[in-house]
Amino acid sequence: MYFTVYNNSNGNGEKTVYDEGFDEIYFTVKTGYNKADYLFQKRLSTGDIELMEDGVYQFVIEPEDTDNLKFGAYVFDIELIAGTDIKQTFTGSLTLTNEATHASNEA
Repeated sequence: MYFTVYNNSNGNGEKTVYDEGFDEIYFTVKTGYNKADYLFQKRLSTGDIELMEDGVYQFVIEPEDTDNLKFGAYVFDIELIAGTDIKQTFTGSLTLTNEATHASNEA
């Protein structure tokens, strides 16, 4: 998954890519936003999230991240941190769809 971080509009409606970098980025998946425990998480500091070019980051959701999860919808956020400030948090939904072949069937 790729995502691009932009600066706020420069006044004329144009967005510019945020090129200053971050101290940490979290991609966190949970069953609900108010739950304390997460199901899996990716971090910039552990190398799970990579800077591809100015403002563009990438991470991969691996099969082992979701092998033990039931099909259905989960919530996620991407939190961007620079210094002691949370610069931005983006939220969304991750849906695991049905499949016939499960990890236990792969031999």
